[in-house]
Amino acid sequence: IARVLCRWSYCMSWPPPGFLDSAATKPPSKDWVAMPGFPGVLVGVMNDATGKVLDNRPKSGRPCYHDLAALPSGEIKALWISAVEKQMADLVAHEGEDALLVGTLKKELKEATKFN
Repeated sequence: IARVLCRWSYCMSWPPPGFLDSAATKPPSKDWVAMPGFPGVLVGVMNDATGKVLDNRPKSGRPCYHDLAALPSGEIKALWISAVEKQMADLVAHEGEDALLVGTLKKELKEATKFN
């Protein structure tokens, strides 16, 4: 599970498509501002909202230990393999086949495919 979570963005789509355009990402009043880089998370900056945080992101499908632990092991393995493959492809596309981490990722991919 830890090996999926450290690269979840390569194998999971969260928040779900369409969420960024939903009302949940918009501040309910001038007392709240959106937290940059965290769509759906609002920070209170004025009046009674000061210092409060609203997390309006959907709970289902989130990349967290609790939710991944509920999945069958075969599904976790598939996510792990997918994440490593996509991370390696992204790395090669940006840094080339000689990138230092490629060898490590190849070893991890071999380990993931053998994992039972």
